[in-house]
Amino acid sequence: MNSANFQQGVGVQLIRKRGTSKDTMEQVNDRFLPGGRFHLEHWRNGKLLNRQDVTNGITDEGKKKILDLYFLYSDTDVPDDVTEAVYIGLISTGASLVAADTYVSHAGWSEYTNYKVGASDYRGKWTTGAASGAGTVSITNGTPITFDIDGAGGTIYGIFTCSGTISEIRAQSDATAGNKLWATAALASELAVISGDQLKITYTVNA
Repeated sequence: MNSANFQQGVGVQLIRKRGTSKDTMEQVNDRFLPGGRFHLEHWRNGKLLNRQDVTNGITDEGKKKILDLYFLYSDTDVPDDVTEAVYIGLISTGASLVAADTYVSHAGWSEYTNYKVGASDYRGKWTTGAASGAGTVSITNGTPITFDIDGAGGTIYGIFTCSGTISEIRAQSDATAGNKLWATAALASELAVISGDQLKITYTVNA
């Protein structure tokens, strides 16, 4: 899956009468390159077993959401932390991730659900501070999201982020149309987890 690589461009046509001098125009070319990274820690009985940093790919519907929100104003569903928000979930049963995956349909993988966040059967809410930085600008959750593994445990292959109506997307395995799958990432190595383990996840987006 590709990362978002947005390049700004302007097309200009200059028409001039014959015999006039030729102007020289310098082009300023700056790329907007948002890219996300998950930091994951796997803990068991207070001992750190595994630490991974993985880069996500952004889905086609995630790219469209960004452009429609900011430039077209055709999408009013902004993650405002009141009715709309961003949540993080876990990927199970392999991780065949493609840009065409959507919130409703992702044939190459399924969601891992043997966990709780804050004692509830919810995905992890991505709560961030304001974006900061110069040159490279970042937004992140300062406090890691803790996923408490329960039930039969299992194997985790990846991570995803989604946005939409809080009452819908916070629920594990929700696939309500209209919500968006923003990004997915395959872990560098799969994680075998058991009940009582904890996964602590930080998600950072840079541009």
